[in-house]
Amino acid sequence: MPMKFYILDVFAPKIFAGNQLAVFPDAADIPRNRFSQLAREMNYSETTFVLPPKSSEASAAVRIFTPTIELPFAGHPTLGTAFLLAATGAVKLSKDQTMVLELKAGLVRVFVELKDSQRGKAIMEQPVPQSRGTVSDLSTIAASICLTSDDIAPYSPEIFANAVSFFIVPIKSMRALERARPNGALLEALFSKLNVEGLICFSTETVEAGSQVHVRAFFPGLGINEDPATGSAQGPLAVYLFKNNLLKRGLKYRISAEQGYQVGRPSKLTTTFEVSDNLISSIKVGGDVILMAKGEFLI
Repeated sequence: MPMKFYILDVFAPKIFAGNQLAVFPDAADIPRNRFSQLAREMNYSETTFVLPPKSSEASAAVRIFTPTIELPFAGHPTLGTAFLLAATGAVKLSKDQTMVLELKAGLVRVFVELKDSQRGKAIMEQPVPQSRGTVSDLSTIAASICLTSDDIAPYSPEIFANAVSFFIVPIKSMRALERARPNGALLEALFSKLNVEGLICFSTETVEAGSQVHVRAFFPGLGINEDPATGSAQGPLAVYLFKNNLLKRGLKYRISAEQGYQVGRPSKLTTTFEVSDNLISSIKVGGDVILMAKGEFLI
C-alpha cells in the first residue's frame, strides 16, 4: 500500500536549514506497528502521523515518533504538521488562523500564516513549564558534555518539565558551547539520575546580532545525538532566562534563539510570553516553515 509523505524544514530561515520533519498526512490506514519503523527509515529528529481526532475540539490527531520512541509532545513536529495540513487544505483554519491538534499530551492550538503553498509561519501555545529543582554537581554536569566546571556560567543548572523534561545548563561563552558534545555513558547516567529526556545548553553570546541566546540540545536516548531546533524546550528556556534575570524586565517578552549551527542546520526560534505579578503566562513558540518535498513509500 503506497504511503504518502511530505518533508518540511521547520524553524528554517532559508531552505536546507531548520529542523527536518517527515509527515504522513493520511496515516489512518497505516498499520500502527509501521509508525516506528517508518520513523527509523526517515531518521529525522521526529516523524509525525496524522489520524482522525477523538476530541471534537481538534482538527486532527498527531502522533510523534523519534527514531527510537514515541513522544507525547514536541515543538517542530507540531508546527510543521499544522502548516502542512493548512497548506494542503486538509484542515481549514478558523477565523483567527488557528487549528487545534490532538497530541498524546493533550490539545495544542497552533496559529498558521501561509505566505504561499510552500512557505509560511507557525506558532504554538505552550504550557508554563514547572521547575523540578536545581542541580549542584557542576563537575559531573560539565564532564557529561566534555567540558569543565569552569565552563558553566554562574547560574544554577535546572530541570524544567512541560510534558517533556529538560535539563538546562548555562555556558559562559560561545567558544565553550562550541566544544560541548555528548559524553556517552556519563551523559546517559546523568539523564537516568535526573529522569530527563534531554540536555539544553546555551550561551548569551550569539552568532547573529538579533539573537539573545545560542542553543545546543542533546537527546541521545531518543536517537537524536544533537537536535537542530528544539521548539518544546523554548518555553522552559524562556522561564529559566527570566528567573535568572537574563532578560530585560518588562510585561511582554520576545526571545530570539539560534540553534543548529554545529550540525549544519542553522535555525531561528522565537518565543513570546507575558508577565504579571512575577507570574509567566501566554507562552508562544514559533518560526518559519518551508515545504521541501513529497513522496511515497511503496511497501
